[in-house]
Amino acid sequence: MIGKRIYIGLMVLLLGMPALASSQQSQPGWKKNMIEGDRYGHDRMFRHALSCYEKAYADPAIKDSADIQLRLLKNLTDCYDISGNGKLLVQANIKLRDLAKAKGQDAYVAMSDFMKGKHMHYQGSKDAGYALCLKSLELLKKTIVHRRKRNWLFSMVLWPVCILVMVFMQMPCKCRNWRKRLLSRFNRQNRTDSSLFTVLMPFARIC
Repeated sequence: MIGKRIYIGLMVLLLGMPALASSQQSQPGWKKNMIEGDRYGHDRMFRHALSCYEKAYADPAIKDSADIQLRLLKNLTDCYDISGNGKLLVQANIKLRDLAKAKGQDAYVAMSDFMKGKHMHYQGSKDAGYALCLKSLELLKKTIVHRRKRNWLFSMVLWPVCILVMVFMQMPCKCRNWRKRLLSRFNRQNRTDSSLFTVLMPFARIC
């Protein structure tokens, strides 16, 4: 029995390796570099991580993605801070804050201000740096609270709607013709891409 389990495990592993390799090969270059940089950073090999992040940030494919640029700039500032490269740290941090401010990403603005305050503290402006760090923490707290409220409001609205749809679709067969007329109406109006139609169709197939 144990030998059979080992054999099955080896077969699953061997069959899964080509799929894993193909998925890795299909990833864009910036994605590979970012994943590799994260691994190096997790192992505290920050010089190697920095090299990967710089390659990923220099990739032209990410120019249209502000989210990826923000994440990479944040990782770059962390690596520059750890390696003690103050000049590149300041440059990357300015880019991070400017982009975050332009895109309305207050969390990244707060992290950028905190890094600036930390750098100012190391450079001798301890009071000003400390005050900026505290200010950035307050901004970060506000963004976290706002995000939690938004997620809470979304869940309070979404879950009741989903429950009502599920109950509606599980109603007795007397209402089946009415459900079919509702779904056929969506078909006639060519709303197959509608989010409501997408929600209703799986439950309609159950009845």
